[in-house]
Amino acid sequence: MADLSVAKKSDLESFKNNANDVIYFKLGRKEEDIEDESKNFHPDMSHQLFGDSELIFGYKNLNVHIYYTAARLIPYLNISYSESCHEDQHGIKPDDVEKSLSNELPPNYFTNLDTFRVALSEDVNFRPFGHMVDSYTLTPKNSEEKHFEVYYVKIEEPGFRDFHVKLQSFIKFYIDAASYIDVDDQQWDFFLVFEKYKENGEHKYATAGYMTVYNLNIPFLRNRRTYKKLEKSLSDEELSQTLGLMKKEQKFQYLENAFQEELNSYQHVLDRLSTFQ
Repeated sequence: MADLSVAKKSDLESFKNNANDVIYFKLGRKEEDIEDESKNFHPDMSHQLFGDSELIFGYKNLNVHIYYTAARLIPYLNISYSESCHEDQHGIKPDDVEKSLSNELPPNYFTNLDTFRVALSEDVNFRPFGHMVDSYTLTPKNSEEKHFEVYYVKIEEPGFRDFHVKLQSFIKFYIDAASYIDVDDQQWDFFLVFEKYKENGEHKYATAGYMTVYNLNIPFLRNRRTYKKLEKSLSDEELSQTLGLMKKEQKFQYLENAFQEELNSYQHVLDRLSTFQ
């Protein structure tokens, strides 16, 4: 019995897979990239999807391919394996890999490779969202010069909301303790980086990265006009020119209202900060 138990345990071990090793990402620019294994890259982490052990159980020779078109980030998912465990034989079910991934991948991802090929060819028409705020050129070692452009965009930009969903599908694989932001909060600004390259005489774009920036708007910096109001309240000359004659009681009321406005602004910032804890 002991030998059988050891044998069974050994058999179960063969169904374990390190998620970081069996997941392959790819950002395809042209159809030839689909078969080019040198374009593959792995996640840095996967514990936010598959637990602290970062293991996927229940399969032998598991391969999880997650491809995106390089510009529009149209996703494709393929899961393959040579053998899976069976509950009646091994006493345990295999992990539902697609279910774990589908919670993070953009909705309506492709599972048909031919459909993905068509989407890849349509990337040629993509143009970046927002407006360009910077550009720079890099020359990696033993490589050709690369040109990058940085764009500033708000969530209201037509089509950008869906594009952001695709962008953030990467974060739990590369940022520890990652969480999704509330994109409807107007304090968020978005900066996108695209590589601009030439292929067959045409300029094309490939997504290279992005950053979200939250504007806290600290009250004492947010609006200098508030202090101009206070200065005018303390100056009889200014008051007579702008607000007309004002009694002492009205002056104090004016100052009190300005102070309360500042107090409310501080409370607003504190309330927002508390949501990040």
